[in-house]
Amino acid sequence: MPALRLVSNTMSALANWAEKRLNTAETNTALRNSAVIINALWFSINGISVIIAILVKPSSTLCHIQAAPRKEIGFSAASMKVIYPGNACMTFRTLTFVIGPDDVGRRLDRILRSLLASMPLSMIYRLFRDGAVRVSGKRVDGAHRTVAGETIEVRLADLPGNMVASRGTGIIAGGNEGTSRSAAAFFAGLIIVETPDLVIINKPRGMLSHGHGGIDEAAIAYFADRIAASLAFTPAPLHRLDRNTSGALAVSASLAGAITFSQAIRSGLVGKSYIAMLEGTLPGEELWIDELTRDDASRTSSVGAPGDRAPGHGAEPRRAETRAIPLLRTNGLTLALVRLGTGRTHQIRAQAAAHGYVLAGDIKYGGQSMSGGYILHSAMLVTPPGVGSPDGLRVSAPLPPASSQAIARLFGEDWTRRMPPIT
Repeated sequence: MPALRLVSNTMSALANWAEKRLNTAETNTALRNSAVIINALWFSINGISVIIAILVKPSSTLCHIQAAPRKEIGFSAASMKVIYPGNACMTFRTLTFVIGPDDVGRRLDRILRSLLASMPLSMIYRLFRDGAVRVSGKRVDGAHRTVAGETIEVRLADLPGNMVASRGTGIIAGGNEGTSRSAAAFFAGLIIVETPDLVIINKPRGMLSHGHGGIDEAAIAYFADRIAASLAFTPAPLHRLDRNTSGALAVSASLAGAITFSQAIRSGLVGKSYIAMLEGTLPGEELWIDELTRDDASRTSSVGAPGDRAPGHGAEPRRAETRAIPLLRTNGLTLALVRLGTGRTHQIRAQAAAHGYVLAGDIKYGGQSMSGGYILHSAMLVTPPGVGSPDGLRVSAPLPPASSQAIARLFGEDWTRRMPPIT
């Protein structure tokens, strides 16, 4: 770097000389061309020196430092202005965060990726390599698992890409404060059961679980204060219901709730029971165990033999287990209770169709058209002890009015009295 400064100063002197020659020797083409080249070289070297100075760590031999008169945890100065050669100026600051209950046990690099969402991942890992990230004053790497009460210090340059993500307000896609309030009120109206760790809602038919305008955005609005108190945790649906499937859906209210529910569902300890209207007369209880293959191109699932794969698009088949229990029958239709042993995409729809009992109105899987579309409703969700509450949860979700009316038209107005209880 000193050599670069020497070259830059020398080229600057030559540029001044060349400028004077241009003024006195405009008719000398060779001299004029030399002067232009010297000026271009000076601007190039000066620009390169500024870029290199910004990229390297500041030192007293390269820049003049102005330190603010306030102390910083873990670093000698909280705010530092660095003036580089070529008048490049950069200010550094140290951000301090405290690990709360909804950030415990997470990798620190994942937390920083949430906090510094506009910063490239490579720059985040450079912060760790440069020792710009400290935990309670000690240098750490990105794999560090956080502990409650730890103080996280991040030293950043004041650049546009180094903005800390705002959490808790104005985070509904394309929305504003009024939109967030409306989404929060809408989510509150869906709640069946709320505990400190889990919320069970009754998802409406026609609404996505995840994505623009989905349940996850409404949950973000409802939990805005809790999100603002956390560094990286965001409440979200913990499993998926199709757009046109209604009923009980679990949403995380805390990191602990998200972890325990996810572990339980992976272990097959979460009970999920659905009400479905099927074409055909289901004579008695049936257990369907199949290999289910997903075709990403058509966005459908299909039953096949082990080792089958959707041509060019599908993944390896996965085991799917479903138990179908008839509740009511009429005119070639069956209202059934369907219990899941596994949770695959479109599992009920694909297996029901494969076994000859396609959902009435499910055109995508070969069903006949029906006013209002197919009826598939998550009627009950059961969690084991310690998930959602010390004794677990057992939550029933009422059918949407439109589905209840459709069933009444087909099975009779007294269908609720004739139907056996769902346990």
